[in-house]
This record gives sequence, C-alpha cells and structure tokens, in this order.
Amino acid sequence: MAFPSNNQFTPFIINGSHVFDVLGDESPTDTNLVGNSSFPAVFFAYDGTNIYFRLRLNSDPRNCKLTAFDNFAWGVLINTRVRQALMIGYLMLTGCKII
Repeated sequence: MAFPSNNQFTPFIINGSHVFDVLGDESPTDTNLVGNSSFPAVFFAYDGTNIYFRLRLNSDPRNCKLTAFDNFAWGVLINTRVRQALMIGYLMLTGCKII
C-alpha cells in the first residue's frame, strides 16, 4: 500500500492505556516524544507486509531547509515472545546534517 493515511494508524496500547510520555523530559524539543491519554504518543499501521510507526514529537523534526530530518535519532524497540523465545528488534531513523 501507499504510505498509510492518518486514519489507518492505530495508537499503541499497553496495559489498557495509550502510550504517552511526559512533556519536556528530552532536549531539544524535536527529539521529545509527547502525548497524553487523549493524544497518544505512538502509533502504528500494518499492511500485511510493512509496518509503519508514527511518533508524536514536541516540534518539527525536519532540518531548517525541510529537506531531511535533523541530526538526531528516533527509535522503536520491538520486544515480543515467539515460540518461547524472546525476539528483540530495534528500528532506528537517523537524521543527517545538512550544511
């Protein structure tokens, strides 16, 4: 499928609650994951082949030219049990410095 539309993303829920984070605990603001019970911080979409993640950040993570992400990293840790074995994966998006 094409990149999912807004309504195709589902909020992550852990122990019956949306995943959220405290405002202002990371700096700079474009690395600060934010949200609350009304506005979740983490979403996903799955099309049967690809999984997509959306993170709610405190500010725009793009560089000043709006051509790439800032020179920071954002990650998603995947921790699940499959056939009694612990499977761990880590997805990382790393921005690049544009001069």
